[in-house]
Amino acid sequence: MFAAAKGASDGVVLDQSRGAFAPGASPEADGNSELELVLSGQAGHLSVFGTPADDVIRVRSADRLIPIGAIDFGTDTDDDVTFTASDVALVGGDGADTLSGQGYSLLGDGARLPLAFSGNAGNDTLDTVDGNPELVSGGPDVDSAVRDGGDILSGVESATLGSTFPGSLAGASLRVAVEATDLHGHTQIERDAGRIRVT
Repeated sequence: MFAAAKGASDGVVLDQSRGAFAPGASPEADGNSELELVLSGQAGHLSVFGTPADDVIRVRSADRLIPIGAIDFGTDTDDDVTFTASDVALVGGDGADTLSGQGYSLLGDGARLPLAFSGNAGNDTLDTVDGNPELVSGGPDVDSAVRDGGDILSGVESATLGSTFPGSLAGASLRVAVEATDLHGHTQIERDAGRIRVT
């Protein structure tokens, strides 16, 4: 499918609110057979709306050199949508959704473009760790997030600060420095506070 953005506010909407992009031509690893979509010529916003059921929607960078992204619907770790876009909004449906910018395969890292997350109804899990400050909305039920320090959260009942490392650091041992600032503005730095082993 060719979709050329005509301006900064232009874009594409993938809406599954009336059902998934399915059935596809062949069975897939998770038992669900989706259609595979290729959005070419698109450089504006991409909005992805989930189904009324429990969704797993994950975004990854499909190439390290050019800004191509990919989306997986489900847990089968295949590319159901490939695209170029300036930013992506993931919007869950009424179910208990998992929305993630952390990627899903050994072939690529998490998303490197700005993302926005909206869980809507249902007890949602939002994984927003990608190094970019983003808007994260949980919705009306009990939602949790693993987030970046710069993310702005609303309607999220439980949040954990997370971090991400590129796959090239797998097996490395990294030294940790901790910086803390008290309410009076005094900063203290512990330069060798420990080590992290990247797996």
